Amino acid sequence: MIHRRVKPLLGTFVEVGFTQQNQVGSLSVAVCLERAFAAIANIEQLLNGHAADSELTLLNRRPGVWLSLHRHTRRVLRLAKALGQQTQDRFNVTVGGELTRKGLLPCFVEHDYLDRGDARDIELQGHQVRLKRPVVITLDGIAKGYAVDMAVSALRKAGVKGGWVNAGGDLRVFGEQSLAVKIRDVDGYQQPLKLHNCALASSRYAGFQVQDFTSAIIAKDGIPSPQTEEIISVQSRFAWRADALTKVFVGIEGQARKEIIASLKGKLPALHGGE
Repeated sequence: MIHRRVKPLLGTFVEVGFTQQNQVGSLSVAVCLERAFAAIANIEQLLNGHAADSELTLLNRRPGVWLSLHRHTRRVLRLAKALGQQTQDRFNVTVGGELTRKGLLPCFVEHDYLDRGDARDIELQGHQVRLKRPVVITLDGIAKGYAVDMAVSALRKAGVKGGWVNAGGDLRVFGEQSLAVKIRDVDGYQQPLKLHNCALASSRYAGFQVQDFTSAIIAKDGIPSPQTEEIISVQSRFAWRADALTKVFVGIEGQARKEIIASLKGKLPALHGGE
C-alpha cells in the first residue's frame, strides 16, 4: 500500500509518500507524514524572503550586525556561500536588491541597499551571521531543495526506510524506494527517468520578462537570463544541491554546461546532454 499526502507549502504543493513495507518502528503513518511536513514548514518560516517575520528578513534588515540565527539558517547560508565561491558567484544569493528594485521581491528593509554583492558579503562565525555590506539575500534558489532534504531526514528518523518528497519541481527519492518520473521540455516531450537514492530539480526559464519570480534569473554579468524558454533539470545526491545547480549554468551551453555541473557534484539527465 502506498501512503501519500499533499499539502500547500513553499509556495507550491508538497507531496510526501512511501509504501507500507518501507514504514517501520512504532510511529503511525500519519505521524511520519506530519513530521515531514513540519520539517518543511520550519524551513519555510526561517528562510522565506517574502515574509516580514522570517529570520532571513531580519538578517536583511540589519547589515553589519552579528545575529544569532537558527542552525538551519546558518547552514543554508554556509552552503550558499560555499557554492558561490566555487562558481565564482554564478550562484549568487546576494542579488535580492536587484530583484527587489524590479518588483520581484517585497521590500522589507528601510536602509539603502546594493543591487547585488558576492559570497564574501556573507560572514559566519560560530552561531552568528553578519552581512558585511547592505545586500539583500534571497534563498529562493536553494531553500526549497533544503526543505525537501529536511523532510527526508525527518522521515528517516521516524523509521521510514524509503520514500519520496516532491515540492513542485524539487524531488528527492531515498532509501529502498524507487520512483519513475518523466522530465518534460518546453515542447512537451517527456523523457522517462527512474530515480533511486537521488534528487532531481527542475526550473523553467523564459527570460526576465515574466511575472513568475521563479523564472527571473539574473546572470553573473548582470544580463537577464536568455529570452529563449528552457526547462533545466539537474540530478544530485541532495535536493538543495540539485535545486541550486539549476541556476548555475544559465547562459552556458553544450559540453561546458555538462562539465561545470559534474564538477559541482551534479548530473544532467540525457535531455540536457547528460549520460
